[in-house]
Amino acid sequence: PGPWRSLRFVPIGLSGSAGSRTLRLTRWRGRSSVLEADIATTERFGRAEFYQPDGTIEFDTVTLDEAVALYDLPTPAFLKIDIEGLELEVLQSAPRCLDGLLGLQIEVCFLPVRFGQPRFHELDALVATTKLVPMGWIRLHHWRRLTQRKHPQAMHGPIAYSRGQLAH
Repeated sequence: PGPWRSLRFVPIGLSGSAGSRTLRLTRWRGRSSVLEADIATTERFGRAEFYQPDGTIEFDTVTLDEAVALYDLPTPAFLKIDIEGLELEVLQSAPRCLDGLLGLQIEVCFLPVRFGQPRFHELDALVATTKLVPMGWIRLHHWRRLTQRKHPQAMHGPIAYSRGQLAH
């Protein structure tokens, strides 16, 4: 049941090349990445606890184009990519998949919280080389310094504080 015709998990990670990579685990597992977290940046925004190191795991990777061939997958028509800083690397190494795409949903970063993490303008430049066109933002996340208090979606009267810096 669900919105998909089928669902298949394959035991491989994606990156810009085939080989072994090190996943840097964080206490909040959803923030784990191959890239090392910039704790000084996360501290400035009151989010260091989410990025605290908690071990490593070695795993094997292939490119997206290689995964499609290796696992006999159909060429994707739509991709959703949120892989904590490796989005550009994966897309750069997948020209066949990019050529056939009808849609792409991708997390982009305006405030790099990891060393070497590509920013929005780098991903935008790559997408500009394809037939895809930007259609909008699903969600914008702003980070305020030293607090995680969120900006209200709607409020009456003046905003009592800044919205914060555009993060991702």
